Amino acid sequence: MPLSTGIVLDALRDQTSPATIQRSLTYLQSRVVSLPTPRSLGWGLLGLGAWRARPEPYKNWIYDCLKNQARYGGYDTASLSLLLVALKSPGGLEEIFLDPGKS
Repeated sequence: MPLSTGIVLDALRDQTSPATIQRSLTYLQSRVVSLPTPRSLGWGLLGLGAWRARPEPYKNWIYDCLKNQARYGGYDTASLSLLLVALKSPGGLEEIFLDPGKS
């Protein structure tokens, strides 16, 4: 499940070795390209970002996901917020809490 894999990868940032989570990274990298929902895409990108494994066209995927609202209806605030955080935090969720002067 991409959503839960992304959450776990983000939570494990700096808690284990990259070798331990490599299979999960590989899995999520292969799935994130085609995730149509904002929550799966948002958490998938945050999880990959936490390990500096986010594929470069991620911004296009976020914009494409936002365009899907015209077809499926508007997203709720939590979904839109998650996409915004994923867009602005390429290094994972923790990145938004870091002091810019200390990074």
